Amino acid sequence: MRKTVTMLLVLSMVTSSIMVLETNEVKAQDIDGKQQYLAYIQENMVENEETEEIEISEEELKTQEVYEEVINTLLSTDSAKDSEALVLDEEIYGESAYMPDDYAGTYIDDDGTVVVLLSKKDDDYNDIKTDVMEVDNSIKIEKVKYSFEELARTKDNFDAIIKELSEKSSNGTISAEESYVYNNIVSCAILVENNSVLLTMESVNENSIQLFEKYFFKSLIMEYEEGESVIDSASTTPLQPGRAIYNLSADAKTVYRCSIGYPAIRYNSAGEKVYGFITCAHSKVKNDNIYIDKACSIKIGKVTQWKYSGNVDAAFVDITNSNYGTSRKVYYSNSAGNTTNGVTIEGQGWYYDKDSTIANYNPAKGEKTWKAGSTTYLTTAKIQTTWTTITITQADNSKVTFTDVYATTNQTASGDSGGVFFQKDDCGEYSVMGIVKGNNSTYSYFIRIENIQKAFNLYILGYDLYHGKQVK
Repeated sequence: MRKTVTMLLVLSMVTSSIMVLETNEVKAQDIDGKQQYLAYIQENMVENEETEEIEISEEELKTQEVYEEVINTLLSTDSAKDSEALVLDEEIYGESAYMPDDYAGTYIDDDGTVVVLLSKKDDDYNDIKTDVMEVDNSIKIEKVKYSFEELARTKDNFDAIIKELSEKSSNGTISAEESYVYNNIVSCAILVENNSVLLTMESVNENSIQLFEKYFFKSLIMEYEEGESVIDSASTTPLQPGRAIYNLSADAKTVYRCSIGYPAIRYNSAGEKVYGFITCAHSKVKNDNIYIDKACSIKIGKVTQWKYSGNVDAAFVDITNSNYGTSRKVYYSNSAGNTTNGVTIEGQGWYYDKDSTIANYNPAKGEKTWKAGSTTYLTTAKIQTTWTTITITQADNSKVTFTDVYATTNQTASGDSGGVFFQKDDCGEYSVMGIVKGNNSTYSYFIRIENIQKAFNLYILGYDLYHGKQVK
């Protein structure tokens, strides 16, 4: 399992993927007591079942190999070793943030070609180009104006300011003008392929741009576009047949549906293992009961850890019903909702093989991923952006900002929230990348597993990279 780092950050807009229905519409005959894709049944019932391979074409595998070799080549160049210019926040970019000063990003285009962007800053440009082309002569080398360092620092400056405005908004100290600027922002992300930082606002005009520049900054790197508001409220679409988990609103009049993410354990005060699973935090709060059926008559667990801020939208559910147990076998095997021959997830997906030059893994734009959820079942898509900052509009029209999320081509719908997001790694194993956050008509968005693990200090079942061991 070896992955290499990619400096990709991208744009997003998101609606929550939770399904809601009024309890007075639920009838006894509607009760669905079957398990979701992670199948909360006794582990020995699924231990020996065969799984179906999810195919990745030889072309896709070759592209990934070329991409990784390019990144390793860039990391090993003399200018990368000597570079002092690109020193970014390791919490965000990982320890391998040292790249050639000319480096401006790498991505996979729609034709499956690896594209390396270089900004000519010094005499090393031609040497770097030669090194990269020796990997594969089909690689595209393109000249751009800005280095990745310039893009990343612009995005970092934006994040620092919007976090301050978010705090002011939540504690009531924000001015009317600041509130307009903050509430008008939809998202901000680096578009590697465009060599820019793209800011999306609900309204883009001369006044809104001037006010943004007043409270943030003016930069030639920044581009503006108009986009739809990001909404993080539950959908009112009727429940569709499928495996899911449910919880009640505080007044017990509304049932929310979402999906199970990945299985994990925590240790209680007595040092005992407590088995459970990760799902999304929105629609629920700490200590909420979680049910297997939409009538909310079969309780399977309770929310014991919860976070909905920063870079985490996640909840950990302790399994309290002895009739149910964890499984790493994905419930759905295709987009039609079939539930036979699902693949088994081996563990955590951001792997770096004890290589000191590689830290947090980030997939390239164009890399193939999968997700399993209770509405659209098993779907596949391609990475569009990473390290994305989004501002969510909630049901009461208040705003909340999330950072460091993945975006893929659209593959989710209401009810998929919390579902597992995974990939097939270099060893042919399926490994967790995170959970479903939500979607809009263009993109689907996902919370990173490493941010969840750091927030909750959980152990993922299977190979747990964060704790460096196999967990059962």
